[in-house]
Amino acid sequence: EEVADDSEHVLAEPALEVVLAASEEAADMQVVVHIDRSLGLLMAVSVKVGSTIAALKRELARMDFTGQTNPEDIALSLGGSGGSDAPLDDATVLSRANAELEVCMPPD
Repeated sequence: EEVADDSEHVLAEPALEVVLAASEEAADMQVVVHIDRSLGLLMAVSVKVGSTIAALKRELARMDFTGQTNPEDIALSLGGSGGSDAPLDDATVLSRANAELEVCMPPD
């Protein structure tokens, strides 16, 4: 009987992991984008877990009430949150580990 219980648990655990992974993917997360840390200027943006930098840049451009910002004009880095000042690639996937970013100079 213990063997049957163990096999049930073994079967149930991967299914639970899939459910947790699916709910994690569907969940929203907050990304903090520091525009100017020294002045305390920042924006908090809600995105889906697993969104890319490109998707975040599109959302930031959409949020510009002047309508003058294009996603291509925005460069984001890990900056003062312990990372590099180098711009992140648009294909970089957002996660809770990189949910605090800084506006930086775009590459030439």
